[in-house]
Amino acid sequence: MFITNSQPYLTLKSKSGKKLPTVDVNILSQEIDFSAVKTWLSICDGSHGHFCSRGEAQASGLMVVNCTSLRVEPAPIDCRYIALSYVWGDDSPGSITNPLLWPNLPRTVRDAIQVCREINVQYLWVDRYCIDQENDETKLIQIEQMDRIYNTAHCVIIATAGKDANAGLPGVNGNSRLPQMTADVGDYYLISSVDHPRTSIKQSAWNSRGWTFQEGVLARRKLFFTESQMFFEC
Repeated sequence: MFITNSQPYLTLKSKSGKKLPTVDVNILSQEIDFSAVKTWLSICDGSHGHFCSRGEAQASGLMVVNCTSLRVEPAPIDCRYIALSYVWGDDSPGSITNPLLWPNLPRTVRDAIQVCREINVQYLWVDRYCIDQENDETKLIQIEQMDRIYNTAHCVIIATAGKDANAGLPGVNGNSRLPQMTADVGDYYLISSVDHPRTSIKQSAWNSRGWTFQEGVLARRKLFFTESQMFFEC
């Protein structure tokens, strides 16, 4: 299933209120509508059964970010967590030994934590913090379970905007989106739809990385954030 909060049309609206034979588009706000995310996930849970269900056991030794305490901790049994797929850029990974993450978190990770809070998911999995980057043995064990980590996630946030971890998620925490183009033409107001999300994804840095390609393939349910919109795929 593919759901987006915009449609590929151009709409004419009459300033005088005259009804026109055109197809309306959604006017996207600068802030994400988190109720839409909850609805999409609920529809998937209620309608898709085993097609989108969690099919594997949780990865062993899984660590997660607690979005309440902002600490990395062992995942509870049958943990309900969101995984983040993004590009690091030139930023070096942090250490799992940091007891309080928030002061050092890049913007994309901060925004992903906010998404988790808004849709009532307590845990977030982020590779650079949930895999000890300084322990080669632990790192290898977790990398070998990458399929289970992404497959058993409640949903995977895919950050396609920007070229590094500080790009953020457009529409979250005041991180602006690309605006829709509009124009006044006589008695009419023209409103353009945004680019199709597939086009934005193909042109993104996220789409050029082997690791992130793997993460997208492994995920059962994906919540994409592009420069101009958000959409859900399962």
